[in-house]
Amino acid sequence: MVESIADGKKAAEAIIQREGESVQPLPDFGSWFNNEKRLGEIILRKGTVAAMNTENYQQEAARCLACNLVCDKCVEVCPNRANVTIAVAGENEKFRDRFQIVHIDGLCNECGNCETFCPYQGAPYKDKITIFWSETDFTDSRNEGFYRISQNGSSVFRVRYGGKVGRVELDADGSLRYSDWPEETKGFHQFLQVLKAVEREYGYLFLEGTD
Repeated sequence: MVESIADGKKAAEAIIQREGESVQPLPDFGSWFNNEKRLGEIILRKGTVAAMNTENYQQEAARCLACNLVCDKCVEVCPNRANVTIAVAGENEKFRDRFQIVHIDGLCNECGNCETFCPYQGAPYKDKITIFWSETDFTDSRNEGFYRISQNGSSVFRVRYGGKVGRVELDADGSLRYSDWPEETKGFHQFLQVLKAVEREYGYLFLEGTD
């Protein structure tokens, strides 16, 4: 279905070009991402199946699920809820989309659904930043991600990033106390913002009682 949608888009663009018509520019994505009402409408619409409208093309176009703005297909199709959408609030200037997907290793049975349905030819259960529940799970995986070793005033994490395994420590207020990676390391800042968001707002995604 996703490939059919993509083929339809290509066909429409080819027809427009052949007929010498101009294509209206896309809206400014920055303003879309910063508009909570619009984002809420898109997310709500994703849970609604609207009937086809063959008379009003504007209403028909409004059925679009806007996957280019909010894509969480891997969350929807995971039978074990191993993929989770989190909001990286306040730090989304580093991301195209303030909503990011994290993967929960302990809930995944590697069924491959998320890879099959990903419209971007990704494999979320391998590609997404992964939250681990134990040292054993962390060691047995090659995914980039982290698990929380301890939480006592500060939070200490075992981290795999860029092929390197090391440690990251956050103060009680969420600020960075220590890292084995310089913050200027390519892409590490974004990784760190996801880690901070999980620790600050989504602590329930960690399995308590593990070492």
